[in-house]
Amino acid sequence: MKRFLAVILGFILCFCFVGCGKGNIEKQNEQAKEVLMKVLEKEQTFTAKTSVVSDKTTEQTLEKYHFQTVDNAYYSFIPEQYAFIDMDNDNIDELVIFDMKMTYHLILHYENEKTYGYNISARSLINLKTDGSFMTSSGAGINSIGNICFDGSEYKIIDKFIVNDNDKEYYIDGKKTDQKTAKAYFDDWSENTPNVDWVKIEEKFLGEQGEELPDGSILYKEATLSNDVVVEFKDDKGNILIDNSDIVKVYVKFSENSNYYIEFEFTENGQSKFKLATEENIGKVIIISADDEVLSSPTIMEVINSGNVIIVNNQSLDELMTLFNKITK
Repeated sequence: MKRFLAVILGFILCFCFVGCGKGNIEKQNEQAKEVLMKVLEKEQTFTAKTSVVSDKTTEQTLEKYHFQTVDNAYYSFIPEQYAFIDMDNDNIDELVIFDMKMTYHLILHYENEKTYGYNISARSLINLKTDGSFMTSSGAGINSIGNICFDGSEYKIIDKFIVNDNDKEYYIDGKKTDQKTAKAYFDDWSENTPNVDWVKIEEKFLGEQGEELPDGSILYKEATLSNDVVVEFKDDKGNILIDNSDIVKVYVKFSENSNYYIEFEFTENGQSKFKLATEENIGKVIIISADDEVLSSPTIMEVINSGNVIIVNNQSLDELMTLFNKITK
């Protein structure tokens, strides 16, 4: 009987400790979110680096926050939307703020009664999910999916999935795999892990035209292709699949999932040619260039029957506009 009572008492104590632990975490999370909201409302400071080329940190306010890039240019951060999400899987939410014009994220992390800020470019944090995972682009054909961990003013991205289409190398949890398995992993992550719901801080930055399109994207700029530039889609053997005559319009658009990107609209014949090109090059690279300068080299994973195709994304608006102005008239 005593043994039975001891077991019951132990179970009750264990249950209480677990319940208290859960309650304590929830309390810590609410405290962190309260502090981070004060930073967002410009009532409290945070510690952050102000340059990508220096380890020096300073106390900043969101209102005056700025940072220096590798080209030694200083940019002011203009918050447009935010989301609370547990980025490092410790059950305490971070606050992610996005500047849609400069396409940079500011992640605010609360730890030991101090708030740290981390500036991350759009191409390093793509399609942020509700489980804190996101995609990183390291260049044409090289992408990864992972999470982030924090240590004071430093952060590190932990890759769970890596695809290198250039070298035909694919990894899941550090183990090499094949292209088919990698595609299934990526598709499952893309389709079945929900994206975060962003909250608008102010009116969304809509650019010069700002027309919201039926697919939810926002039109920033549009023009016809310049006759002075040669745009070509080639297969891995150098055969020309698409050229200027197949392209009707060039667009710069914005979407919350893809940020800013350049998109081509095909003629009816161009759409048919592109569909055939993707049918014949599944698992292979199609190289897209302008005056022999490679814009992108995606690996074709499936047949694409669309009149529009994204050519370049995951770059800043300034970089995209430079390219846009170069290839249009």
